This record gives sequence, structure tokens and C-alpha cells, in this order.
Amino acid sequence: MTERRSPVGQGDFLILDPGNLSGYLDERPALAARVGRVTAIETPEDGNINRVFVVKGEAGSLALKQGLPWVRIIESWELTAERTAREANFFAKWAPYAEGLLPEIFEFDEENHVIAMEDLSGFRIMAEALGREDHGSNVERIGRLLARAFLGTSPFFLGPIEFSERLRETENPELAELMEQVVFDHPWNAEPLDHCHPDLRGPVTELLGDEAFMSRVGELKYRFRTAHEGLIHGDLHTGSVMVAGDEIRVFDAEFARYGPVAWDVGEFIAHLRIAAVAAVVSGQEERAEACASLPGRFWSAFAVEVREGWGGREDRLFSDGFVEAWLADQERASARFAGAEIGRRMIGVGKAALIESLPEGQMLTASHELLAEARQLVKEGVPSWL
Repeated sequence: MTERRSPVGQGDFLILDPGNLSGYLDERPALAARVGRVTAIETPEDGNINRVFVVKGEAGSLALKQGLPWVRIIESWELTAERTAREANFFAKWAPYAEGLLPEIFEFDEENHVIAMEDLSGFRIMAEALGREDHGSNVERIGRLLARAFLGTSPFFLGPIEFSERLRETENPELAELMEQVVFDHPWNAEPLDHCHPDLRGPVTELLGDEAFMSRVGELKYRFRTAHEGLIHGDLHTGSVMVAGDEIRVFDAEFARYGPVAWDVGEFIAHLRIAAVAAVVSGQEERAEACASLPGRFWSAFAVEVREGWGGREDRLFSDGFVEAWLADQERASARFAGAEIGRRMIGVGKAALIESLPEGQMLTASHELLAEARQLVKEGVPSWL
């Protein structure tokens, strides 16, 4: 087996490539049996951070996801390879609540930072399918999954000792810092003016000068950094969900950690709103109508599942009144997090592909509308979708 080892100082492990994959599988009988004689190796290029291979053979197929000590598309950008261990742990912890909504994990190779999982080649990214098909029920299923996983990993249902142990074993400071930088730091300084379309510089400059808005972003950054309410996916959006008819798989969970539940809720809603606005400005009336109701359906499913699951608690202090107050706070926080995510996708790193792919005039119309919505959501915390 041809070996390329990681550089000195970054851990000694095998770096997978098409030339050594067959040998890698041969050393792992359970995986080799799933594939059989290898007939094809595909390297999807839609991920920015990790290296992914889809291995197909006479007996079946699987996907291998490897975390390297750098960002895949920018090798000079160092990043801990331990993120795969955190993702594997996330899948294990969410699995009891998933009801088939997570990819099947076959094996985790801790030494080489490789997760072997279900091949999702027959699926497509939800972001591409929204509005073209009816995904209302799928969105509701994701909302219910998030609620179940939150309750099952929260301090409401775990004792203090177990909860503290969960916090320690799911720490993910490097990826949390990376997300904090791209959502709460980089978009809100002078840098965006260097990357904005000239027609957006005016509203962006005005936004950056809005002290009330900036103060709210600061509050969100603090909550993102300090709230540890449950085990969250950490990067839950319509690009991290795969769909095939009624089948759903939530994947790409390397940002998983204990954090604010409203971040997962708000980020997902933000991308539903981006899809809706993109459909409106491009004149796709049926698609726009289909997308318009999705944020409300997602939130309602989440809230209903939380209320139903609340009855299993033992502490009488966490009463029905408590959960209603908690949900009201989460609704406001989710709206604000949604606004921050919408704004950063317009002017920060990782712009929204649904908007950037529009003709220039439509792109500018959508960007202006979404920046205004981001400002309103962050400042007021009032959901525009309810």
C-alpha cells in the first residue's frame, strides 16, 4: 500500500488517496466485505474542509471521510484532525433520537481520523431540492429530530455528573472558534467592504455603523461561546442535509459540540429564508410559495416535540410554565441567530450559492432584501416567518 504520511508535528497517520484505498480496505475486513473488489473511486469536490472518497465495488459501496490537520482547499490553513473523532461521537450520541435521519456509520478509525459511512450518492443536497419538491414534511422531521436530540442530551434530562462528563468529551474548541470567526467576527469589520459588490457597499457600511445591530451581534457571539444547552450539530443548514424522496440524512457534523440550541435552529431557518427569497426574486412563484411556509413548519415541529418530550422529566421545578418561557426565549434567540447567519452569507466567508448564482440584477435585489431582513432579525428578535 502506497503511503503518504502526515507531516512531522501534525501526527503520524496515513493520508488516504486513490492509490492506497484498496490496501486500506484490505486491512479492515468488515469494510472490505461491504465493498468487495473495488471497481470505482470517486472524490466529491463539494466539501471545503475534509477529504471524502466514495468507494464502489462488486458487493456494495461506502464513503470514507478523513480529517487532515489542515483545510482541504487551503493546506496552509491548519485545523485539528481530531474533528473526525468529535463527529463520530456526535453520530453515536444523536443516533438514539435520529429515527433513520443520520447516515449509517460502519467504522471509525481513530488512528487515521477516518469515518467509514453510508454512501449517499443517490441523495442530493436539500438546498438544491427546496421548492422543486415538497419538503415540508422533511423539514418538520428535522425540527423534531433537533428537539429530541436536544432533550436527550440536555441538563434537563441528564444528571449533573453525566452532563459534566458529556461536556468534557464533546469539547470542540478549534471548530467552535472557526465558526465564531466566520459568523461573528469577519463579516462585521471593515473587511467585507473589500469583497462586496459595489452596489452593496452602501447598505453594508450603514449596517456596520448601526450600534444597536452591532451590540446584538456581540450578544449572540457571547451566547454562542458560553451557552452549553445540549449537543448541537454546529453547522446545520440545507447544505448539510441530503434528501432522496422521503429519505433524509443529516451529515457533516464536525462542528458538533455542546452549545446554544438556538444556533442550530436559527442557522437552518436562515437557509430556508435564503431559498425563499432566491425563488421570489427569480420569479419562481410556485417554488417561492413552497419555501415560504418552511421556516414556520420547522419551528412549530421543534416546539411541539419539545413540549411532548418535556413530560418525561423528573424535576418538578422544570414545569410546563418553565418550558413555555424557555421556548419563547429560544424563538427570539433563533431569530437573531438566523439574522446573523443570513447577513454573513451575504457579505462574509462562504456566501450563499443560491444568491450568488443568480443573474447580477436578481442577486443584488435578493442581497438588499436579505441584508434588511438580517438587520431586523438581529435587532428585534421577532421571527418574520410566523
